[in-house]
Amino acid sequence: MNYWDKIVGKLLFISADKKDEQMKEMIKKLIVVSYSVKEACLGKFIKQANFLYAIAFFQWRYKYPNDVKWMKEDLEELIEQR
Repeated sequence: MNYWDKIVGKLLFISADKKDEQMKEMIKKLIVVSYSVKEACLGKFIKQANFLYAIAFFQWRYKYPNDVKWMKEDLEELIEQR
């Protein structure tokens, strides 16, 4: 079981709990999505998560500097680029 299947299973459980037939039909279509599409969607999800993590890390480093040499301007530039 991969992350895609786990999410689809949770959605199916929620739709059954709410007795939402339209949602059930959509989820049934998600079950038969090809592997390449699943891989592309999850790849995009991971890239976006890494992107947000990097922003959060640089913001944290900017707010809580340490003794390691770093340039405030460099961090500002990295945060703005993201």
